[in-house]
Amino acid sequence: MWSACGRTWETDGVELVGLQPLSAQNLYEFALEDGSSVHLHDGDCIGISYQPSQARFTLSFLFEPRWSPATHPAGCTVRLIFDGAEIIEWQHDPGPQAEAGQCSDLRYCKPRVFTLDLLNDQLSFAATRVSIEVDDSRS
Repeated sequence: MWSACGRTWETDGVELVGLQPLSAQNLYEFALEDGSSVHLHDGDCIGISYQPSQARFTLSFLFEPRWSPATHPAGCTVRLIFDGAEIIEWQHDPGPQAEAGQCSDLRYCKPRVFTLDLLNDQLSFAATRVSIEVDDSRS
């Protein structure tokens, strides 16, 4: 359930900064503060970074121009940054690489726990804060 301001889950203390999921159980589709929609299945996951010393987990998605959020028509990289993060489980299948960045889901499962499903990777991790960066340069 969302709080009145729409930036945190009421029962578990996950702070959202710069984005609002379209469902309380899912970060797979969300809106930016400017109202434009982001659908992770429309991008390719081009990077997963975990810095245990900073308790930070970052997911980077590259969007082609036709699938970019409306306010970023030239193509962009969207980064979801999870702070207070801890990896719970990471399973990697060395399967096909051609579609390896395809995201099938990013779910909120229970207090502060998220799961990410890519074609070759399934991750579970905990976090207390989720923020967004949108970079219009293709990096």
